[in-house]
Amino acid sequence: MTTEQKLFAPRIHTDEETSGEYIGGNSPTAAQISTFANYLTNKYHLERERRWIESERALIKYDRMGIDPIDIDLWNPAGNQLTFVRHG
Repeated sequence: MTTEQKLFAPRIHTDEETSGEYIGGNSPTAAQISTFANYLTNKYHLERERRWIESERALIKYDRMGIDPIDIDLWNPAGNQLTFVRHG
């Protein structure tokens, strides 16, 4: 028996020509992202904490699984713009 799993890859592009992406999640996660993704358009990407609070409020009736992929997507351009160096 073979099962298929669809993965989603939300990507965020900024005006500073940086982007962030996350590959993973499932269809409920994608559905949650679609409920607040349009709201994030034209918002300043370095205000991650504010976006987190607003997204959490939008998903108050759900398990909030859609927040993490977007949060990861917002970290990528922030790190590129602020030139964080990852040590690991």
